[in-house]
Amino acid sequence: MKNKIIMVSPLLAISFSSCKKTNAQNDNDKGNPSTSNTKIMNVTASFFSSFFTDSEGIVFACGNNSKNQLGYAQASSQYLPVNTIDNISAIASGEYHTLFVKADKTLWVVGNNDFGQLGTGNNNDQQAPVEIASDVIAIAAGKNFSFYIKSDYSLWAMGNNTFGQLGNGNTDNQSRPVKI
Repeated sequence: MKNKIIMVSPLLAISFSSCKKTNAQNDNDKGNPSTSNTKIMNVTASFFSSFFTDSEGIVFACGNNSKNQLGYAQASSQYLPVNTIDNISAIASGEYHTLFVKADKTLWVVGNNDFGQLGTGNNNDQQAPVEIASDVIAIAAGKNFSFYIKSDYSLWAMGNNTFGQLGNGNTDNQSRPVKI
């Protein structure tokens, strides 16, 4: 087994074991990148959570999951990467919430929603990813707020707006996406 180091920034380096499945591993063993037949293509890190996407759009996540922000059913820290969601083309993660864009351009959200940062129309946390928008081409997440861009290049925002960071002309928190 050979380790590969991926430099993400001067402060963050990630090490993966590069190995293929053995005959003893079954095809459903997607719980760790070292047992995957594909290569890690993207990495996203947030407050205390990390997300790795392979070439097939399978997401592996590890770290703090106290608000289910990994998209994994157990609300506890995960010390090894676990498979959380598939067919993903983009990930953005805030402090305790995460946005996923699937290959079909649908936007899925999970985790803490105290300020409406998930855009579900309420402030209820989401323990499993839920779809909130379609035709999405880009996403971003702040501490307790989120943005997405649709294919018509319209910008949408949701969540904490204490300092006017959503750019919608006021300081009201937004629990539903608002067009900017």
